[in-house]
Amino acid sequence: GFSESLEAIVRRLTATRQSVLCSATFPEEIRALALKSLREPKEVRVGEVSTRPTLDARFHAVEDGQREASVLGLLLLHRPEASLVFCNTRREVDQLSNFLNAAGMSAAALHGDLEQRDRDEVLVRFGNGSLRVLVASDVAARGLDQRELDCVINH
Repeated sequence: GFSESLEAIVRRLTATRQSVLCSATFPEEIRALALKSLREPKEVRVGEVSTRPTLDARFHAVEDGQREASVLGLLLLHRPEASLVFCNTRREVDQLSNFLNAAGMSAAALHGDLEQRDRDEVLVRFGNGSLRVLVASDVAARGLDQRELDCVINH
């Protein structure tokens, strides 16, 4: 769907250039364009990942007044090393992280009302394992780069 735009861009480029074309998929139209616009192209393919993580999704219906206690109970039952708990509002994020800390869990809040340095500190602690539970609004949690995550809870 974007081959015409790509062809228009290629027509405007100088003849002396270095070009790299990366694509998650490589249909014949893109291959033809690459062969037409690149000099001595090299194709690099990444093989299939041999092992994929298994996900164990569970649903727990909880009454509104029991949500915080239920999150704590799940964390105590499963004892994950790294957990991410999503909340809908910044207020819920603060309330739940305070509740978990009062119960002895290593938890911290992450949302847009925090100063950037505070957000950075929370992410460093979560990344190095000194913080086991990150309670975040969905907006604040976008773009997190966490390699190992044992548990995700939608509060």
